[in-house]
Amino acid sequence: MKVRWTPTHLRLRITPDELELVRRGEPVNSEIGIGDGRWSIRLEPSGDELGVRWMDGVAVVSLGTNDRITLLDPTSEGVYQTRDTGGPRVSVEKDFPCAHPHPTEAGEPVTDRFTPTSSYRERKGLGVNPDADR
Repeated sequence: MKVRWTPTHLRLRITPDELELVRRGEPVNSEIGIGDGRWSIRLEPSGDELGVRWMDGVAVVSLGTNDRITLLDPTSEGVYQTRDTGGPRVSVEKDFPCAHPHPTEAGEPVTDRFTPTSSYRERKGLGVNPDADR
């Protein structure tokens, strides 16, 4: 799971294997160690609505039932929090190949990614692939 956070937004990008965990109702966990500390985040596939809370030193992102259904739809690119909670806005997206590949020096790990949907390809200027949404 890739995590990007700013003071106003928390964005998770999940791989096909991680979506399969969500399908089975299992959490997706990620953490990074920095010095003697650890930063952890968990995507919980069940909850009342899409949102984030801090629990026992872990940022826990919950998916509501409708969010989970939407995320499991092959034509969906992700789910997006629309309600203002006073905290960071949350997005959970499928991880598609980058429209602009990173330089080799960036050392990006090779990960399994989703086949881009037609709307994603069109938005990124990659042309439309009629088989992408099947």
